[in-house]
Amino acid sequence: LDFALVRTAEQNERTKDTALEAIYRVKSMHPLAYVEWFTPFGPIDAPTGMYSIKPSTRNHHPYGEIIEVNRIVRSCRLHPKFGCVKDPGWTAENVTE
Repeated sequence: LDFALVRTAEQNERTKDTALEAIYRVKSMHPLAYVEWFTPFGPIDAPTGMYSIKPSTRNHHPYGEIIEVNRIVRSCRLHPKFGCVKDPGWTAENVTE
């Protein structure tokens, strides 16, 4: 699973963050990517100096979309926001869900 910044049509000076699931090519069309969106960047978290985001949902399900690859601006890294105790249910397979 890779994360990327994607150009959107929203009037927002910040770029929307997304999880990049796959890249597709359909005959005679531009390359496409399936993405699952995160919420737009909000205010900067004072203790870390980083933006805080969460997975975007529709009807309690991940909000995914197929987009043209040329909308992908760059890759990015996400860091978890830890509390005092790590969730024991986290694994390498589910930590981004």
